[in-house]
Amino acid sequence: MPSGRARARAAGLYDLDVEQLNSNLAFVLAIGGLAGALVLALACAGHRTAAKILFFLVVASFDVTFRNRGYGDKGLDLQVLAKLLLWGAAGLFALSRANRLLSALSEPAAAAWLLLLGWFAASSVYAPNPIFSSVAVASLCAVFLFFLTIVREIDDSWLGSLALLAAGTVCAISLVGYFVSPDTMRLWSWIDGSLVRTSRIVGITGHANAIGGIGAFGILIARIFWSVMDSRGAWLHVAAVACCLAALLLSQSRTPIGGLLVVLGCYQLMYFRKGTRPMVVLGVLTSVAFGLIILFTYDAETTISLLTRSGDLQEILTVTGRTAIWGAVLDLWSESPILGWGYGSSTYIIPKISASIGFVVAQSHNLIIQVMLSGGVVALTIFTAAAVISLRAVLRTHDAASATLLGFVFIGGLTEGAVFNNTPDLSFATLSLGVALLVRRSQAVRLAEEPEMAVSLPPVRAR
Repeated sequence: MPSGRARARAAGLYDLDVEQLNSNLAFVLAIGGLAGALVLALACAGHRTAAKILFFLVVASFDVTFRNRGYGDKGLDLQVLAKLLLWGAAGLFALSRANRLLSALSEPAAAAWLLLLGWFAASSVYAPNPIFSSVAVASLCAVFLFFLTIVREIDDSWLGSLALLAAGTVCAISLVGYFVSPDTMRLWSWIDGSLVRTSRIVGITGHANAIGGIGAFGILIARIFWSVMDSRGAWLHVAAVACCLAALLLSQSRTPIGGLLVVLGCYQLMYFRKGTRPMVVLGVLTSVAFGLIILFTYDAETTISLLTRSGDLQEILTVTGRTAIWGAVLDLWSESPILGWGYGSSTYIIPKISASIGFVVAQSHNLIIQVMLSGGVVALTIFTAAAVISLRAVLRTHDAASATLLGFVFIGGLTEGAVFNNTPDLSFATLSLGVALLVRRSQAVRLAEEPEMAVSLPPVRAR
């Protein structure tokens, strides 16, 4: 459905001084461009601090928006230009580390996911807007290659800290706006024929699911990297986690909350492979499940009110209307099953079938269906192969971190298709980070098993 901002703007509840905003953005972009060029030059030259700044900015850029426009409006404005320049700088940084990049791409998992992006690039030729699709896929490639190289450039202590602080910063700004400017930072929804401001936060992302995903990402990063983070910044890390948790809860977004709980539970099971702690985790999860079953048996009304926002059980049975979306999009995919409609096509073609869905939407809200719609059976085959190859690598390396990140993406993909929807978002960044950590771990395990392989790997700089 349209974002809260879009619906509020359409109803005339608030308006932005677009000319003044563009003027301010132009000034900021000019200054930021000069600073960004300097950071990129230093990062490519091997300056570690510049690489860290670039990583922080890239992670913080996903899903953040400061303007409103229609689904089909894919023109180049200042915000899009700023993000493309940042992601382009990230891609150039990756290319400046050619040896490390080629080494990473020699791993089957990295090569498989890059092949999928390559097919999406080919599909942009027959997409509704080839230029937009080509630029979107190019930005995906730049971000993916950047993560493959940055995990080899900075150590895990900084990697976790910067990713957490980036997510915490976005959540903190959104929380301030939630109370200072509730008309623009909260979700507007149609209730009984009227547009009503709800208590759900959208912040500077434009949608409750997006800010919820950022909050969940920050908490997930904190759990994975907490043990290696510098204790001197512990208070800052705690504050970032608190902001992420507050944003996640205020978003009332079930997919990030549910996905986070599931992957954190699985992470505990993988992390504590010995002793009684896995049984404790299983016991807690089982108790919660039985508690919900008992509550539903004796007080179904209370249970439904806890699990839904409207109090209607149909909200759960239809996955908040997603079953109607899936059926309509699958019918659309069946018209071009082999090649699909081209990458980024959902933004243009799904809104045209809104009558059969019952409301306007611009994505399939399912990762598999989104892949099929964008690249057809060919893309689905490559995607399945990449997922299987990644799973085999996880089982071989016992890498709990990458398994948790990839699991979070795939669980979210059950109800969201944002990973391969348009330009890079945080879900795609999470996938890229998971693959990058998996590739690094795979090479470390292989090096331990085959010491002679060391001669073919680029040297790792001292931390």
